[in-house]
Amino acid sequence: MEKIEIDKQYNKMRFHIYKLEVGVLLNKENSDYNSYNGVYDKLNAYYDENVIFEIDYNMALEYAKNYVDKGVNGTYAIISQIDFDNEQYNLDIQETMNVVHTILGGGNIEDYTELFSSDELYGTKNIIYSSWKTKDKGNPYFLGKGNGEIIENFVGRKML
Repeated sequence: MEKIEIDKQYNKMRFHIYKLEVGVLLNKENSDYNSYNGVYDKLNAYYDENVIFEIDYNMALEYAKNYVDKGVNGTYAIISQIDFDNEQYNLDIQETMNVVHTILGGGNIEDYTELFSSDELYGTKNIIYSSWKTKDKGNPYFLGKGNGEIIENFVGRKML
């Protein structure tokens, strides 16, 4: 577990929150492509299947690697780091503890869209890990565990 810095005298809390998004990259032939290519690098269409938040980076990383490894060809995972400071978000200690409780309880993206900016959630500057399983060009929609190569740190490169 990573360190949560608490300054009780000044009611300050600082820590990292890791947003983990997993899903499948869509290729341009997919009818939903334009609906999903407006985030991150805007070079790929990110069809998100799940978004979770973690306080522990190693737990997020293990989940991401496992998800891509077991996923179909085209599966991706992206971990973004949000530097949380309760003063920046105008939250007192009790409200901050509610955020932590929600995260530890498996908070969903809907719980955070009003708290965090779109850059914090979908910008490229705070991405600290990404991986993607390549698609087999001969059988791009292979069902079951995919056999594609896993490429790390792919965000920012056109993949399909």
